[in-house]
Amino acid sequence: MGRGIGIREGMSSCCLNSVPQSDSSFETFAAPVADWAARLTAGLTRSVRVRGQTLGHKEEEILQQTRGLERKVLEEAAQKKADQSPPVCPVCGHPLTRQTRDQERTYQTRFGPVTIRRLRGWCRHCRTWRFPADHALGLSEEGSASPAVQEMAALVASKMPSGEASTVIERLTGVKLPRATLDREARRQGQRAEQKRAQLDEQMRQSQGVEQVLRLPDQPFTRVIELDAWNIRERDDWGQSDQRRARG
Repeated sequence: MGRGIGIREGMSSCCLNSVPQSDSSFETFAAPVADWAARLTAGLTRSVRVRGQTLGHKEEEILQQTRGLERKVLEEAAQKKADQSPPVCPVCGHPLTRQTRDQERTYQTRFGPVTIRRLRGWCRHCRTWRFPADHALGLSEEGSASPAVQEMAALVASKMPSGEASTVIERLTGVKLPRATLDREARRQGQRAEQKRAQLDEQMRQSQGVEQVLRLPDQPFTRVIELDAWNIRERDDWGQSDQRRARG
């Protein structure tokens, strides 16, 4: 019993020491929050005093004054996550060599541009450069948009032309996405969806799920189609087949 506890404690210590542990506090919640509160209070006070400014003006004031604080909080949280990413290949799990730190890259988020410093290393097994923090944060190696902006671009671009979609996104969220960027992100999301579908199809083929789904029972059966809480039967006189068959 004591040996088992010792092994578990050793494993826990090893796991904790392999990844740098970040401070649980956030510097953004100190002076930046106080500055935000002062600016927001001043802006709302002006809006209340000005005649003719509606609830919409106050909504816009809160949105504009808050976006900067949200961006700083996101940037600090993302940096903490990046600092905790272990220096291993996120694809094959092998340790990275030729490591260099503080590789900066700026991403477009729903709160504005965020800059993150990451570790880069060479994977001898995959024979390519890897950024473990990008994988941990769900960031694409090709694009410069956050997962939320990628989803936003894919959803809006699927409903309207890219030019109109860019204008609508900027008006509703404040995120400025040029038409070329919007097209690129929407295309990338479509390719990811196709890859995911192909993976699911391959899993179904390997597990022979298709044959199990399509296999018909050996005995005669009656199909029941249920649609919008209505039971549609193939014929009337339910359950009377044997009696009618006996009577010819």
